[in-house]
Amino acid sequence: MILLVASRALALDILLYEESSSRGYAGDALDLLGLTYTTASSSSFTTDVTGGSYELIVVDMPSTEPSGSWQNAVSTHVSGGGKAIMSHGQLSTEPTLQSVFKAVSSSALTTPGSIYRWDSAHDIFNSPYAIGNLTTRTDTWTYDGDEVRATGSGDLLGGYASSTSTTRGAIVEANSGRTIYNAFVYDSYTGDDDGDGRRDVVELLANEIYYVLGGGCDGDLDGYEGSSSGCSADDCDDSDEAINPGATEVAYDGIDQDCDGDDLTDVDGDGYDAESVGGLDCDDGDATISPADSEVPYDGVDDDCDGYDLRDYDGDGYDADIVGGADCDDTDAAVSPVGIESADGIDEDCDGGVDEGTDAHDGDADGYTEDGGDCDDSRDTVYPGAEESCDGRDQDCDGDTDEGTDCSDDDGDGFSEEDGDCNDNDPDMRPFQEEVPLNGVDDNCDGLVDDGSADEDGDGYSPDGGDCDDTDALSFPGARELADDADNDCDGDTDEGTSATDDDGDGQSEAEGDCDDADATTGASGVEGEDGRDNDCDGSVDEGTESFDDDGDGYTESGGDCDDTAASVYPTAEESMDGLDQDCDGLADEGTDAYDNDGDSYSVEDGDCDDADRWASPAGIEVCDGVDNDCDNAADEGCDEDDGGGGGGGGDGEGCATAPAAGWVAVALAGLWSRRSRGG
Repeated sequence: MILLVASRALALDILLYEESSSRGYAGDALDLLGLTYTTASSSSFTTDVTGGSYELIVVDMPSTEPSGSWQNAVSTHVSGGGKAIMSHGQLSTEPTLQSVFKAVSSSALTTPGSIYRWDSAHDIFNSPYAIGNLTTRTDTWTYDGDEVRATGSGDLLGGYASSTSTTRGAIVEANSGRTIYNAFVYDSYTGDDDGDGRRDVVELLANEIYYVLGGGCDGDLDGYEGSSSGCSADDCDDSDEAINPGATEVAYDGIDQDCDGDDLTDVDGDGYDAESVGGLDCDDGDATISPADSEVPYDGVDDDCDGYDLRDYDGDGYDADIVGGADCDDTDAAVSPVGIESADGIDEDCDGGVDEGTDAHDGDADGYTEDGGDCDDSRDTVYPGAEESCDGRDQDCDGDTDEGTDCSDDDGDGFSEEDGDCNDNDPDMRPFQEEVPLNGVDDNCDGLVDDGSADEDGDGYSPDGGDCDDTDALSFPGARELADDADNDCDGDTDEGTSATDDDGDGQSEAEGDCDDADATTGASGVEGEDGRDNDCDGSVDEGTESFDDDGDGYTESGGDCDDTAASVYPTAEESMDGLDQDCDGLADEGTDAYDNDGDSYSVEDGDCDDADRWASPAGIEVCDGVDNDCDNAADEGCDEDDGGGGGGGGDGEGCATAPAAGWVAVALAGLWSRRSRGG
């Protein structure tokens, strides 16, 4: 068997003592096995053993002993479960060591022969190196060692003789394989009897160390046994000290370091292997990210591992505006930059306006919507009450065109002012009309009244014909009233129907701010109504009503805005912890720590440790169910260990409900059963 240990450097606590005046071979054996160790001096050995926590003590001591009560220190180490290997030629003078290593001195040797293997199949002669008989050195020391005899539970493995003996030994194993005592001095055996390039004594010491640390069962000396006969087989690879049940699993390397039967491919334990090993988990360091998880919109994380974060929640082809997109309501597929506006109080096309292009919107900002009677909401000169102009259009939306202008035949006599009608309010005055004598009127519109009678201002009327001011050509019967403080139409009233008079009697004229002086409900002091008209003449239509988006958040009251004075309040708005209903669903603060989700009168902000369970709150009563019912960071306090996690009975301590009235128990158990049935 060849042990590949050249660079193991295991984390074993090993203490080595070698007498400094001669060269021992225990250090060479430790190096051969690739084991790290601490070297003690004569003065430090006793303190090191007593104060340390070494797993193995190796003593290679031909003559000079450590200072202090080192024998007692070794005895304490072994009796406490420690392991020890010792080479010492003076066992006869060390009763403490005799007791520890279960060996006594038999006789002293000055020229020992080869060490014969009593039990040639024992691991210290075979694993990891094959050991033949140890050859004797050619020179001699004054004192080479002892023959020893095993006592008690000691096992005599070999000695200075050519055959098995119970009284002439050299190597004794004891303490269930935790100690080996070598009665010979290693310096006596420097040969390479098997010709493998290593001194036999170094190989024997390496085998002893290997055997004491685990031997044939723990091939890699990692503290766990392999599957050899008689071994526990808990190490799934006994040739690699980095692989054993106590090792830390290295993810994704294809190796089962901790011997649980699998390589670690699901680090976060969410049931999905990492993508790097062919799995579907795009983030194996976060258990909340896997193909089974729900995508959280707009968080910049691919929660469900489909390749992208959810930015278009409603699937209308446009990302939400909160992540830089153009969709102003990503919960409604009908709302997007290509949405079609309808008269519903919602900004469907995300342009900042509400209901534009519909009958409820004042598209030309002339103070009227289609619902308010605007017959052309694309022109701000067209609306009910507008002044007609000579252009072939119906400016005032009354169904007639150009009435009251010079190009309209207002009196129906076949002539307009442009055609020469000198009074288009009187059908009896027109070109080619027969002149009526002495009536004071220019009947035929030839510029002469009664064909020569006096008409000083040349307006077609003389005083006989009703001209109330024959010095003013703008004043005559049927003339258009002007805002000039004159009675232009000679009807006895001044400026009526002009911007200077209050025609509807609401206290304001057009000149004073009345935008519709034919309607007494419309004026600067008017009250805005939901009628498609600018009742208060401020340039806006229906503001302050349920049809107007007063706060500019894209919703009107009729569109579901529950507070049209706050731009942060509208359907689909994000709730914040302020006691307000931001999303207009009738609830305040839901989804935040200030909301009581389970209805137990406590929120997370109030100290509720499980706001999905109404049986857990700061006011809860602790019962023996494995749950922290009273939110004091302890579960089942006051319960006996044998309560079995049942209801409230059986505990004797304070804090956990014990032996209450039968009716209360029934209610509590029913509640607990209900909670368990609901999954908590």
